[in-house]
Amino acid sequence: MPESSENSPSNPVVEASSKKWLLPKVTEEGFTKLVQEGRGDFHEYELDSLYVWWAGYEERRDFMLRFEKVSKSKKLPPLERREVVEEFKKTDETFEDIVDTIGDFVTNGKIDFSILGDLNDYTDKFDGWMKGRDGITVAIAEAITGAKNLTAREIRQRVAQAAFEELVSTIQAENLYYAADVEMKGEIEDSPKSEGQAVSSSLEFSPWTTEEKEKFAKIYKKWQRAVKKYYPDEIADKLKFLWHCAIGKVPPKTSVFDIIDIQWNTFEDLYNEGAMQFELDEE
Repeated sequence: MPESSENSPSNPVVEASSKKWLLPKVTEEGFTKLVQEGRGDFHEYELDSLYVWWAGYEERRDFMLRFEKVSKSKKLPPLERREVVEEFKKTDETFEDIVDTIGDFVTNGKIDFSILGDLNDYTDKFDGWMKGRDGITVAIAEAITGAKNLTAREIRQRVAQAAFEELVSTIQAENLYYAADVEMKGEIEDSPKSEGQAVSSSLEFSPWTTEEKEKFAKIYKKWQRAVKKYYPDEIADKLKFLWHCAIGKVPPKTSVFDIIDIQWNTFEDLYNEGAMQFELDEE
């Protein structure tokens, strides 16, 4: 069996659990041999997908080690930590199944073509999680652990204020796109890296000043009038929820992840309802 791939011992994230999810490095020669020893029919693209995923396995393992580490961090507020732990358990189960299956191929000296399609479905699912929701969860959780001298409520309020500001700027940009007859949709849900940086920045800045709160309160009231007049009550409720979190009235059992979800959903609802076809912040 080829020598197992090990990450650099200087990586503090990896040191915490360096013996988990180990696979040998894949080589073209070794992979070809596993294919030749296999039996049955297969699709070439399935083998290509497996090879590409395996070749990039170390990056995926490093992500899982980050995920594991932040899920155990005592710097996360209990509510956020529970959500991260639940998400990690689900992803860990899938990742472990993938690693065990590929490990069996190596141990048996051949690829079992009969399960190749299902295996690729699992690797695609995992990659989707890593680049999407799970990646964002890890990035946000890591940003929260970097917060200094803030209570859980203060963390949630500052994230909500940044989320409300982003909602305002994105919708105002959408108004301009529409007025200029430009087909372009703004993005609220960013890449994991961008989301993590946004949360980190929100926790470094001071909360709204009295002037800023008054400015955003005027926008909120105008939007609420327009939304209640033209759109479903559910959208007004989400907007109200986000605003209340931004001014410090964070409901019990509301996590940072809940707040960001509401922000995403509010924008998507408004966009899908065609709310960008008029000025939400007009008098």
